[in-house]
Amino acid sequence: MITKCDEKIAKWTNDGNWFMIMNIQKFEKEIIPQYFNSTKYISFVRQLNNYGFKEVQDKHIRSSDYEENKAFVTFMNENFKCDRPDLLDNIQCRTIERAGKIQSILEELETRVTKLNDNIDSLNTKLVGKVKDLRPRLIILERLMFKEGYEMPEPLTASIPKTSENMANVQPSKMMNSTDETTYTSSNYSRKELNSRLMSITKCAVALKEPNTERRLSNIFRETPCTKNYPDYYEVIDHPISINDINRKCRACNYSSVNDFINDWKLMFANAKKYNGENSYITADASALAKELQRLLDENNIPFFPFCTMSFLS
Repeated sequence: MITKCDEKIAKWTNDGNWFMIMNIQKFEKEIIPQYFNSTKYISFVRQLNNYGFKEVQDKHIRSSDYEENKAFVTFMNENFKCDRPDLLDNIQCRTIERAGKIQSILEELETRVTKLNDNIDSLNTKLVGKVKDLRPRLIILERLMFKEGYEMPEPLTASIPKTSENMANVQPSKMMNSTDETTYTSSNYSRKELNSRLMSITKCAVALKEPNTERRLSNIFRETPCTKNYPDYYEVIDHPISINDINRKCRACNYSSVNDFINDWKLMFANAKKYNGENSYITADASALAKELQRLLDENNIPFFPFCTMSFLS
């Protein structure tokens, strides 16, 4: 292209290492359309940059043959030289080079992540061995603290896995009956203490995640549906309620019994099933949350009256 071009429009430098565009307007109008789809000079320059060409500012190229105010620009690439077609294969698009570098970085990161996961698995194995006898001790301590009237923001055992090995270490004489009337009765615990305990249970239930995706199952239940986006929801559902509503009631100490707390959860899950249908993934999430809430209540020895069934979706 440069070799065949009119030297008044574009030409090689004397040493053949660079090329100069002497008349940008004519180059754009007459030369670029012969070789490229785009007819814009700026697009031509962008392509040069993508392939590693550099614009050279070199004043000594000016000579008396050219007017001082005549604009021209010089480009160079170490693999683009006059009469050296053998070097052209070395010119590659920078995007391809960047893609190769990115792929190399990704492979290195993948290797590091694999090693980190192996380390985490090893640490988890060691951790389980260290804490397997911690849970029964915390259960005993937790019950003693509540018996003495201490208020805790969340259960001591909330982050400790419940296993048969843990429970096997608890002496029967020290375990309290989960339906013992002294555990949660108005005569032993104030309404504030009860609501604080129920809020802690709610926080633990809200943290439940789907094992494979780490998705929080409670997200869809945090707020009631937007009236603008789901106007029909409020035609179908008579008493909307969300997890945030339950939390607000706990903060305001509105619950006088565990049964009232459970009934609100039952209502929320029943609403989800009624509006979304029995086969909806939202209903499946509600079922999983119901089981988790049941587990947390049982785990923390929070009694409820027999008529307050825990079959939330029945």
